[in-house]
Amino acid sequence: LGEAHESMAVKYDGPDLEVAFNPQYLLDPMRALTKDEVFFELKDEVSPGVFKTLESFLCVVMPVRL
Repeated sequence: LGEAHESMAVKYDGPDLEVAFNPQYLLDPMRALTKDEVFFELKDEVSPGVFKTLESFLCVVMPVRL
C-alpha cells in the first residue's frame, strides 16, 4: 500500500495528537457542507472524531491504526 500526508490550518488548543483517518471519510462530510465554519471534535487518538456545525449537522468518523 501507499502513504500520504495532508494538513490544513485549524484552530486547536490541546495536547499534541497523532491520529489517522481514511481521507475519504474526512472529505465526504466537508464536501456536503456549505458552511464556512465546521467543528471537528477529537478526544484522543483512538476515539471517534465528530464533525459538527452550528446547525444540526453531525458526522462521526473512526480513526484507523497507525
